[in-house]
Amino acid sequence: MTTDKALGEMNDTEPDVHDEASRWFMTLRRAGARDYDLAAFEQWRGQSEAHAKAYADVESAWELMDGAAAAPEIVTARRDALSRARRAAIFRWRVGRRPRMIAIAASLAAAFLAAPLVLALRGASAPETKLTQYYETDIGETRVLTLADNSKISLDAKTAVDVDYTPQLRLIELRHGQAFFDVAKDPTRPFRVTAGGKTVVALGTAFNVELVNDEVFVTLVEGKVAVTDAGDRNEKVVPGVDKADLPPDVRELTPGQRLVADASGASSVEPRADISKITAWRRGKLNFEDEPLGLAIERMNRYSRISLVAGDEKVAALGVSGVFDTGDTEAFVEALQVYFGVRAERRADGSIVIHAPA
Repeated sequence: MTTDKALGEMNDTEPDVHDEASRWFMTLRRAGARDYDLAAFEQWRGQSEAHAKAYADVESAWELMDGAAAAPEIVTARRDALSRARRAAIFRWRVGRRPRMIAIAASLAAAFLAAPLVLALRGASAPETKLTQYYETDIGETRVLTLADNSKISLDAKTAVDVDYTPQLRLIELRHGQAFFDVAKDPTRPFRVTAGGKTVVALGTAFNVELVNDEVFVTLVEGKVAVTDAGDRNEKVVPGVDKADLPPDVRELTPGQRLVADASGASSVEPRADISKITAWRRGKLNFEDEPLGLAIERMNRYSRISLVAGDEKVAALGVSGVFDTGDTEAFVEALQVYFGVRAERRADGSIVIHAPA
């Protein structure tokens, strides 16, 4: 069993690296793990010393858990983790004063006990298990995730996603905010992104998805995607198939097109969207062109704790244009006052209310 000294020697490898290592640990031990899983794992582990160290930590943590399953720390942490889990096998790292190895072991215990993966580890047959990871960014924070298959997700500020990978599907739920997806090609596993009432289905492509004010914006950069209602599980919804085989509510996009869907689910396609403008957030810019002020405010608020508020529906509908640095709220407000004549009311809580011109 791991000693207290060994626990104290644990380094401060980023929790997200341990998160990935835990997922790989379970992927390789589940029933039906494939050769490409092992190849992808070896590539991930070889990317950095931190990856290799995190995986070794997880192996040690599993040995600790296996050898001391009844230890009070493990039992208590496992019970706490299970009570917090929103669904099977969710990983949410909260490493505080507990020794890091105990925390890793507890998270592994929660994952395995929340789903029938233990059977696979013991050599018994187990049903297909879905592993879920939750990621979110804070105000002003952006982040790039590299998934098990080398697909990449660039998260905008104030954004949250769930990531579910199974042997058959790659499933992402955009809970709020905006993300850019660079999807690794895998014809055997479609890549599905659900946002609001829509699901984007891709095989190997690059696209941007935004969920803001109950509206969904899907912009295709390269490849092909099919967009359908979120509840549609029709396996024929795969980009590139004969359009005659697609359900009537499915829209297939080509590079440069953007789909916009409102809260009711009604959608339209812009045939020639400005991709550089839409993805400017990845370069630290926000590019507005006759943008409703209410929508521009929501986007600016992702980057600053100075909250902007539209004073009424009239001012929210005001069209604004300009290029701004993300997080530079003061410059944005000043430009609104100078070029659009709005009034800015600064409140005691630090927020700024934008009123229509007098």
